[in-house]
Formats: sequence, structure tokens, C-alpha cells
Amino acid sequence: MSGSSWVPESRVRIVLRYGDERTARAVAEAVSPDNLEAPQGLRVETWVRGGEVFTVIEGGRPLETIVSTVEDLLSCVQAAERALNVLGWARGEKDKSPAPSNKTQSPEMW
Repeated sequence: MSGSSWVPESRVRIVLRYGDERTARAVAEAVSPDNLEAPQGLRVETWVRGGEVFTVIEGGRPLETIVSTVEDLLSCVQAAERALNVLGWARGEKDKSPAPSNKTQSPEMW
């Protein structure tokens, strides 16, 4: 396969856990526009179930592209969390960060 540009399919699964569905939905909605701007050949899907935000990034792109996309997504998540914290969104308290307890989870746990 020398000279070939074949790239294997990759899949990244991210779980963000929040204390309530309202916070989870706010974060998911804040990052969802980024799903439309994924690099060509990548699919990014985000959804909410209870107090958790699930994101799947998959496609046949080089690893550097996948990693960059994950970094961009988590950067947007962090910005959304900070904004919610400033607004006092989570549990009505300004001093409590809505930061997730666990940013990633193994696929077996889905």
C-alpha cells in the first residue's frame, strides 16, 4: 500500500456528566452548532440523556484531525461551562462550577 492515502475509520466517544438535565442541555445546545462545522469526512453528533451529554466523533480522517476536533469541542464545552458558571446557572449558585465529574468514558460503559 505504499503511496496510498488510506486512513482507517476512527471513533471517539465523550460523556460529560452534570448534576441535572437543564445544565446538560444548555451545554449540548452551546456546542451543537460546532457539529455542523466538522471537517469534511468527520461526523460529530451530540445528544442529552438525563444529566449527561454524549458526543460521538467518527470518520476516516487522519488522527491529527480527530484530535484537533476533540480539542475544539472540549474548548467549546469549557467556554459554555464558564458562561453558565458566571450566570449562576447550575443549581442557582455562582460559586459552583457545572464542570463534569468525568469527561471521558470507555465505550463499554455506554
